[in-house]
This record gives sequence, C-alpha cells and structure tokens, in this order.
Amino acid sequence: MIRNRLSELLSERGLKISRVAKDVKIARSSLTSMTQNDSEMIRYDAIDKLCSYLHISPSEFFEHNPINFDFTFDEEPNYKINDVFEGFEVTANITHAFSIENFDFEILVDVELDNRQKLNFDLDVSYKETEKITNSQHRFIFTIKNEDENIGLKKYVDSLSAGLKNLLFKKINQKLSGYVSEIIVKNIDDIEELFPNKGEKCTTLHKEILQTDSRLSSDIFKEY
Repeated sequence: MIRNRLSELLSERGLKISRVAKDVKIARSSLTSMTQNDSEMIRYDAIDKLCSYLHISPSEFFEHNPINFDFTFDEEPNYKINDVFEGFEVTANITHAFSIENFDFEILVDVELDNRQKLNFDLDVSYKETEKITNSQHRFIFTIKNEDENIGLKKYVDSLSAGLKNLLFKKINQKLSGYVSEIIVKNIDDIEELFPNKGEKCTTLHKEILQTDSRLSSDIFKEY
C-alpha cells in the first residue's frame, strides 16, 4: 500500500491548503483531493513543486507498506428489499420509500505480503440498520458476522500505520457503498421529483440512493 503524507506535512507546519495552493500554483481542489488521498494519479510536477516548497524528499512525501489488500464482493448476495410503500409521497427520508429486511453477502479479502505470499480471508457480512445522520441523510450499516474467525486478517491490518489504516477503511467502505446502492436501485422502482427542498433541482429516488453511503461497523477496519 502507498499513500501521500501531504495532510500530515501541512499540519506539522501549520500550513493551510489555500496558502499552499497559491504559493505553488496548484489548484486548491487538486490539493484537497491529494490530502484526502482520493487521487489515483499525482502529477510529477506537482510532487516536485510540493517537495521543494516543503523542503522534503519524495521519500518523505510518501508512505509505503509492502502489504496489499484486495476486496471482491459476492456476485450472488442474499437479500430482501421491499419496494416503495403504498401511499408514498414526496419526502426527505429514503427510509419511507423502501425497507431492507435482510442483506447478506461475502467479501473475499486477498492479502499479498512483501514476500509475494498470498493469504485469503472470507468475511460474512450482514445488514444491521439504516443510520440517520441528518433529517435527509442516512447511511446503511453492515457488520461482519464472523469477525472473531478472522483474527489473522486483523493482525495484518493492525500492522499498518494510522494513515494507511484510514486509507484501507476508506477503500473498503467506498466499494461497499457502490455495491449496496447498485443492488438496491436494481430492486426498487424510481420516483421522480424527490426531495424538492434540497436545492433548486429535484432528484430522484435512485439518484439519492446512489449518493447514500454504506459503512462497515468492524473492529478490523476502523477509522483513525
């Protein structure tokens, strides 16, 4: 695994993204994406400018661990999702539009070590609840039912730095969010002109679901 340390480097120096963006002439949005490690590619000239600006070497800009994790999601999950409730009207709450009775699937985790040795772990994942974040924003929560049987996986995750643990946490939850939302959308009818109070443009139920995050509640994958 590899990540950039830009967020820590700026924090250690008390530098704000807006100031750095102006000084090195890199778009603020690009720097923000870099600090969050959301960029799959970083331009060489950007690395060069930042290293010169921060007076560091490229080896100090990046953090690397030879362990790599790959996630494969079940192609045949077991789920029951109830369609729109009878009498459903325009609302700001997607939980009024459908319900998840059960949603179970496997996540296959492949761990590659620095000696090219590969280890396999199978996670049994189950839907727990829909968490309310705000009046109009929710999150689907899932748990790992056989977490105690995967102590070996936890050992390798725990060997990572806090920064790489956060990167792994973000990676698995981004994959989970896309996986869950796409399955829900395929199994319920869409509703036009939903959530009219969220802005000038109305959205649809399907679009709202695709923008709803899922989160794995786990002692193995945690945010630091």
